[in-house]
Amino acid sequence: MELSAYILAGGKSSRFGTDKGLALVEGKSMLEHVYNATFKAGINSIWIVGRESVAGHPSYRCIPDSTIEKGPLGGIMTVMEHTKSDHMLILSCDMPFIHSAIVSEFIQACDWKYDACVARIGNDDQPLFGVYSKRVLPQIQALLSSNRLSMRTLLEEISVRYLDVDKFVSFEERTFANINTREDLKRWEKK
Repeated sequence: MELSAYILAGGKSSRFGTDKGLALVEGKSMLEHVYNATFKAGINSIWIVGRESVAGHPSYRCIPDSTIEKGPLGGIMTVMEHTKSDHMLILSCDMPFIHSAIVSEFIQACDWKYDACVARIGNDDQPLFGVYSKRVLPQIQALLSSNRLSMRTLLEEISVRYLDVDKFVSFEERTFANINTREDLKRWEKK
């Protein structure tokens, strides 16, 4: 199955202080790390969804976020309105330690009959590392229209297969580290 990937880079980065997608980790932006891991996993159709500062980057195919301050759910709606694909890989730009092996292993483990396949580590769901079916667009639109912006609420309303990525051969401790602050970045860079 042909799969497109969409990297969400539209957050305010208020805890980080600057646009965290463009923050450098080991000499490359966080966004570049996620993009490269996705590309090396064999996905050729990769899009960045976000603000003009990120969406204007000349190296990437970009889509400006069609929603304002609606969080990741709004970004996913933008994706679903844009894509012609039935399924799409959704990633967050603030997981710079994602690597191609985990992306490949995750995609191979997906079960396409579900509305979504979402990464899980122990009891911790990773909704911004998942494959979503376009058939959930009506649920997303309904949640957004009632200003219910939680990804967890969406996952409660659709059929989800959770994949225990911490049991994958390619899993490493920092693979799914989510960087929200500069302190997070310092802590995970040392590991």
